[in-house]
Amino acid sequence: GMIAIDMFFPSAQLGWMKTGGCLACMDCWSRYMRVFVLDSKAYNVVLKALTEYLAEFASFGFPPRRILCDKGTDLASAKEAIEKYRTQKDGNQPMVLKSVTGGPVNIIESLNAQIQRNMQVFRTSNLTDDPSVIAKDISFSINHQKRPDRGNLTPVQLLSLNKEERAQVNAMHEDRTTISPNGLKPIPVGATVRILMMTRKQQVSGMGGK
Repeated sequence: GMIAIDMFFPSAQLGWMKTGGCLACMDCWSRYMRVFVLDSKAYNVVLKALTEYLAEFASFGFPPRRILCDKGTDLASAKEAIEKYRTQKDGNQPMVLKSVTGGPVNIIESLNAQIQRNMQVFRTSNLTDDPSVIAKDISFSINHQKRPDRGNLTPVQLLSLNKEERAQVNAMHEDRTTISPNGLKPIPVGATVRILMMTRKQQVSGMGGK
């Protein structure tokens, strides 16, 4: 029920017609997603798409719990869309969690990249320059794509599992957040490290000393 959302804009330089942007929504656990091609990024337009996705996700029997997004003003309507799913135990806690640094949310950025790769196949082959023509097909394809990290089940299959089956899938999950540099000990979450402040370019050029 942790829903990540973001907007991206197909580039006219790659041959796409001008749109109001594409809204990508996904459940972080199952990766069940939808991409909406909008006429504009106006508050009410984004709100309508968000409301449709949240209702669709809730129809699987899992109420949305929180929305995760960056601090972009395009997504201001998320607060209104998720509010109807507030429960008594939520109290006054925020229902929309925003990136603390204001930077991108990696999990949804990864989905954005996958959607755009799938879209570009249609553009390169000159089948269409309108993202709205292929948005539903791309969503269907990703929602029926097997996930090795989740028992080789598709997002749709994952949302059909009962509590015990979900626990089995979670037990098989391999945590990839631990950093394992070549030949060095793994760096677990919470470990004390030193931060190298130089950029890659500065490292290569030798700026700042060796």
